[in-house]
Amino acid sequence: VTVCQGDEYRDHWRPPIPTKDSSGSTFYTTSTFPSIHVIVGLLLLGYLACLPEYGPTKLPPHRPYHLLGLYWHFVDIIWLLVVLLLYVIPHLQFYGF
Repeated sequence: VTVCQGDEYRDHWRPPIPTKDSSGSTFYTTSTFPSIHVIVGLLLLGYLACLPEYGPTKLPPHRPYHLLGLYWHFVDIIWLLVVLLLYVIPHLQFYGF
């Protein structure tokens, strides 16, 4: 995902420069924050894979997996909104309006 986004940034860098106009800064801000969340999620997955097995605790053993699953659902919803707002809706043609 981040590799494809870097490739897209290279293609789009010339027209909307983030420091020159609000359109460019909005595009890069809106598309960069979800990418940062994906990187954080990958780091959390790596951390979860390295968690040691502890003995009996008061917390259920599946709690870290559940919380990380909720985090990934949050990232999915944000990516869905970004794709809809930046790529799908601007290319829709509304006939009759």
